[in-house]
Amino acid sequence: MTSRAEQYRQLAHDFHFMARSLPHGQNRSTLAKMAEECERLADSQEQATDLRAGRSKRARRREILLN
Repeated sequence: MTSRAEQYRQLAHDFHFMARSLPHGQNRSTLAKMAEECERLADSQEQATDLRAGRSKRARRREILLN
């Protein structure tokens, strides 16, 4: 199963690929912006996942210390 960040990265790749196949203009620019937004979302998702993983590790450590 792929993560949400990986899905966003794949979309970004696909949008970049489609944008390169178009002549310069509004459609190409729109696809490039969509790719950039997908990359931003992937980065945000990875950061959120890292934060959740860090909280889980801290919670497990706390649980071990309390038991």
